[in-house]
Amino acid sequence: MKGYIAILRFDHWIKNIFVLPGALIALIIFNKDLSSNILLSIAAATLAASFIASANYAINEWLDRYADALHPDKQNRPAVKGNISSFGVYILYLLMALVGLLIGFFINEYVLISLICFLISGLVYNVEPIRAKDLIYFDVIIESVNNPIRMFIGWFAVVENALIPLSLIIFYWFLGAFMMNAKRLSEWKKFSSKEDRLMYRPSLGNYDDQMLTVMCFVYAILSSSSLALFSARYKFELILWLPFFILVLAWYFKSALGNSGLTENPEKLLTSKWLVLLLIFNAIIFFILLSVDIDLLDKVFYESLIFKII
Repeated sequence: MKGYIAILRFDHWIKNIFVLPGALIALIIFNKDLSSNILLSIAAATLAASFIASANYAINEWLDRYADALHPDKQNRPAVKGNISSFGVYILYLLMALVGLLIGFFINEYVLISLICFLISGLVYNVEPIRAKDLIYFDVIIESVNNPIRMFIGWFAVVENALIPLSLIIFYWFLGAFMMNAKRLSEWKKFSSKEDRLMYRPSLGNYDDQMLTVMCFVYAILSSSSLALFSARYKFELILWLPFFILVLAWYFKSALGNSGLTENPEKLLTSKWLVLLLIFNAIIFFILLSVDIDLLDKVFYESLIFKII
């Protein structure tokens, strides 16, 4: 039983905090009050996403058991050690999926559809004939699509008759791609040769460190520019938050280049006191800028300033 509990990765449920920004942005854009009903919907949606995530983790660990045997940090997983069976894994997968979808059903149909998409994403990433995790570039792009899916889950827990702005979707998607690519870079360094990387995972073996480094910058630029577009359209003051957001990306990238292992295990990121302080600082800046109107910004960016020469 211990092995089956382990493959559900309850400690990874912290990742579903990415559901909350979708709910927060919906509350802000539509000027909604955080009523008890909305709060309950957000909590239930986050819980539902967590159950779906556990279903995806279960199938991931079972189908990756042979590859994980070659990984220095994953070779002791229950599936690798033979402590669980295929029947037990598939029953657990169905159970987690059904519980998550049932919770979504009682919230609303849009949350339910988003949860189904979350489940399908896990199958596309892990299961043949596609198995996107073995395809270079697609491994990052497909896995990171879970970010905007989580955002939609939170968004639809608050509003049902509107879509998330495209700029925000792209921002969230490529933020996830940046984080996943940084994880690949950290994983790449775990192996001493291309042959070892290919044996572990074909996509990892076809990368090189320079390519992964460049792609980190590409995803960071795409994410940051999309955030700037969203700010320009909905709340221009948030453009001043952009440098602080980039500072978080810089810290994350530096961590990928080091040996801390945090980027390989995002669920452990909050164990870094520096990152926690940086996130708190970012949150403070974000909410301050959200609550103020700086007229000078309009003049600087949208109007020509006319200076009188005396």
